[in-house]
This record gives sequence, C-alpha cells and structure tokens, in this order.
Amino acid sequence: MSRPPENEFIEETTVGILGDFSAGVSNIWEREYTTQSGQKKKGLSANVSLWTENREFKVYVGEGDVIDLGKDGKWKVVRVDKGEGGENGGIEVMQL
Repeated sequence: MSRPPENEFIEETTVGILGDFSAGVSNIWEREYTTQSGQKKKGLSANVSLWTENREFKVYVGEGDVIDLGKDGKWKVVRVDKGEGGENGGIEVMQL
C-alpha cells in the first residue's frame, strides 16, 4: 500500500521545491489579497515566488488556497505561519 506524499513546509529565507518549480515565501501578514484563481480574500497570507528556468510568477496564498502549477500539479496551502518572536514564518502545502 502506498503512502500519500508528506506535506512540504517552506520557511521564509529558504527555497522549497514544488514539482519543477523553486518556491520562495515572504511577506506574511494580514491583508486583502487576490488568489491565483481571482478570488478576493482578507486574512493571513504569504507572497509565494515561483520559478523555473523558463517561467516566473508570484501568487498570494492563505490557508485553504490552491497553487496551480499546470503540468507540475496543484498544491493546497494547509497552513500559513507568521512566526513569533523574531522567528521565520512559512507555509505548509500538500500536493493534490
């Protein structure tokens, strides 16, 4: 029996990997933002920079939002952590 893939936590100041994309997380705070699908939301969110050799874009995500990377799959944001007491925050994502 196969196990589902483990969630990925991408911390600020580090680079995570989602499919063929490198992913950086920054600027985690409460704000009004527009999701990748065009939905307007308000709440704790992060700016996620995604890039490959041929493509680069940014999205804002909050808990429950989905990052759509086309052929590289979709990733649901399970948690947004703003960090406390000077600690870095980050996002936890799960491949769908």
